[in-house]
Amino acid sequence: MSFIQVRDLEHGYSAGGLFSKRHRVQVLSGLNLDLHEGQSLGLLGGSGSGKSTLARLLMGLESADRGSIVFKGQPPFLQRVQMVFQDALSAFNPQRSIGWSIAEPLRHLSDMDAAACRARVEQLLQQVQLEARDIDKLPAQLSGGQLQRAGIARAMAIGPQLIILDEALSNLDRVLQVQILDLLAQVRRESGTGFLLITHDLSLVQRFCQRVVVLAEGKLVEDLPVTAQMRFTHPAARTLQEAVLPAMPRARSVRDHVDARTLEKL
Repeated sequence: MSFIQVRDLEHGYSAGGLFSKRHRVQVLSGLNLDLHEGQSLGLLGGSGSGKSTLARLLMGLESADRGSIVFKGQPPFLQRVQMVFQDALSAFNPQRSIGWSIAEPLRHLSDMDAAACRARVEQLLQQVQLEARDIDKLPAQLSGGQLQRAGIARAMAIGPQLIILDEALSNLDRVLQVQILDLLAQVRRESGTGFLLITHDLSLVQRFCQRVVVLAEGKLVEDLPVTAQMRFTHPAARTLQEAVLPAMPRARSVRDHVDARTLEKL
């Protein structure tokens, strides 16, 4: 069932400056897309294809030049759509505890008191396979994989119906990518949360998603169910498919500290 409808979406940015004539660079052109409730959708595209621009529009961080984004008949807003960012460390205030940052959506988007917020944060930490005692740690005291899990916990805090993962796994090694994708798949099964995985890596989509769309030059050029036999037809999409990395390792029980030599054997 479709719960977010993107219709005739167009967006661009002004370019140029002091020594050159300013002009408009078109990023998205006539984009139509349906996101289905509880589905993990992969959004593929090369650099400059418009993936991150679409994410900002879905979040409501920017307004489209033309077209519309409708969430169950209403404009989307933060309580329904959350995001996990690529750089986990910069997404957290270095001077505040992990628990304080995870509770931020609860402070702004719910009426929970301090005790209820703390209890919810402890529950979220355990759900993303961190320890309740991590609630008082600073970001610098966690590993990259742990920080990305904390980012997922923050995105889940208010119970959104869609979580956007904007290249959120690209800074992690292959084993950590597998661990987090398996964690998110469990979240989707248990809560019905939908995910939009924005990436340039088809192997991540193949492991996690039920459907994949491809952007090229701001236009939707492919929309397919994810299968082992799927074949793209658009030249830009085929280039992404041909560049796919080897199959992802099975690593549900591998810990964050696996070294590179061990990873090569998987």
